[in-house]
Amino acid sequence: YLVLNSSSKVFFFFFAGNILSRGWSFTAPSTITGLKGSCLIIPCKFSYKNSQPNDLQVMWYLYQINGFPAVFKQGENVISKFDGRTSLIGSVVEQNCSLKIERLEMSHNHDRLYPWIDKNAITSYHTVGHSFYDGSTELIVSEHAPEPELNIIGTPRVGEQGTVSCSVRHACIFAPPTTPNNTYTIVSNLTFIPSLSDDGKLLTCTAQFISGEFSTSATLTVKREFLHVALLIPSSASCFFLLKEFFFFLCCQVLALF
Repeated sequence: YLVLNSSSKVFFFFFAGNILSRGWSFTAPSTITGLKGSCLIIPCKFSYKNSQPNDLQVMWYLYQINGFPAVFKQGENVISKFDGRTSLIGSVVEQNCSLKIERLEMSHNHDRLYPWIDKNAITSYHTVGHSFYDGSTELIVSEHAPEPELNIIGTPRVGEQGTVSCSVRHACIFAPPTTPNNTYTIVSNLTFIPSLSDDGKLLTCTAQFISGEFSTSATLTVKREFLHVALLIPSSASCFFLLKEFFFFLCCQVLALF
């Protein structure tokens, strides 16, 4: 969660896997980064050149030169390092093949995964191994969470509403993003009305991950608006300036004869 005591983006480079001889293709990122101990979602969409078969199932495999070790296969065993950690996100009917991986470990770092979306078994597809490599997604597992980004929008003015935005990147949400750049960003906004006493104070944003809390701070600068007033002071007046709590006072004494 995000806490404000007072916009960062992730870009994926997508590979369009095209299994031409099978009549279907898919898109998935070539790499994706997740946090150790957290979950990760690989966004994936597929399409069939002709009509999509009924009762189609999506499977995911770990790329190896030899063999086809499964990391997700509905109702069947998968390799131990992914056992009980994988599930599909979204609907196959809607051509969604996104994979969710829970409780990431450093042993998953640099693993390459790819989907298989066909009525026939993967062993029926006779091809050289590099075609699966080219269509695979590399997992990058980090031990360190990203720091949140704190942004003071504009220059706050005394007595006027101001806005502070705190954002943090994450690779695990309950549904894959639909924005063109596939950005996973959590944003928390704070609106406030600053006073002159807020000038120079620190604003702190804290994001809590499984691996701990990470904070960032920024100094608040409050702009003062001065009222310009023209005064007509008699030449006989005796005047002096008085400074009190950031304000100037002009005091004048005029001798009046009655």
